[in-house]
Amino acid sequence: MSQRFTVFFKLTGESVGSITVFASDHAAAWAAALDEFGSRTISVVRTADDNSAL
Repeated sequence: MSQRFTVFFKLTGESVGSITVFASDHAAAWAAALDEFGSRTISVVRTADDNSAL
Protein backbone atom coordinates (compact mmCIF):
# COMPACT_ATOMS: atom_id res chain seq x y z
CA MET A 1 0.00 0.00 0.00
CA SER A 2 1.38 3.39 -0.97
CA GLN A 3 1.74 6.28 1.43
CA ARG A 4 2.39 9.91 0.62
CA PHE A 5 5.84 11.18 1.60
CA THR A 6 7.10 14.71 1.32
CA VAL A 7 10.87 14.51 0.99
CA PHE A 8 12.70 17.73 1.82
CA PHE A 9 16.09 18.03 0.17
CA LYS A 10 18.91 20.36 -0.74
CA LEU A 11 20.46 20.02 -4.15
CA THR A 12 24.12 20.97 -4.22
CA GLY A 13 24.40 24.70 -4.72
CA GLU A 14 20.65 25.32 -4.57
CA SER A 15 18.09 26.19 -1.93
CA VAL A 16 16.04 23.66 0.01
CA GLY A 17 13.04 22.27 -1.86
CA SER A 18 10.62 19.40 -1.56
CA ILE A 19 8.95 16.72 -3.63
CA THR A 20 5.86 14.68 -2.80
CA VAL A 21 6.01 11.01 -3.78
CA PHE A 22 3.79 8.00 -3.26
CA ALA A 23 5.75 5.00 -2.02
CA SER A 24 5.43 1.91 0.14
CA ASP A 25 8.09 2.97 2.66
CA HIS A 26 10.88 5.46 3.35
CA ALA A 27 13.43 3.60 1.22
CA ALA A 28 11.09 3.66 -1.78
CA ALA A 29 10.38 7.36 -1.22
CA TRP A 30 14.13 8.08 -1.18
CA ALA A 31 14.60 6.05 -4.39
CA ALA A 32 11.79 7.99 -6.08
CA ALA A 33 13.41 11.30 -5.11
CA LEU A 34 16.75 10.12 -6.52
CA ASP A 35 15.03 9.04 -9.74
CA GLU A 36 13.41 12.46 -10.04
CA PHE A 37 16.71 14.35 -9.76
CA GLY A 38 19.00 11.95 -11.57
CA SER A 39 22.70 12.48 -11.00
CA ARG A 40 22.42 15.71 -9.02
CA THR A 41 23.46 15.31 -5.40
CA ILE A 42 20.65 15.27 -2.87
CA SER A 43 21.19 15.58 0.84
CA VAL A 44 18.04 14.93 2.81
CA VAL A 45 17.24 17.56 5.36
CA ARG A 46 14.08 16.01 6.76
CA THR A 47 11.14 13.89 5.58
CA ALA A 48 7.92 12.53 5.70
CA ASP A 49 4.28 13.04 6.28
CA ASP A 50 4.35 10.83 9.36
CA ASN A 51 7.14 12.98 10.89
CA SER A 52 9.62 10.11 11.05
CA ALA A 53 13.19 10.36 9.81
CA LEU A 54 14.18 8.98 6.44
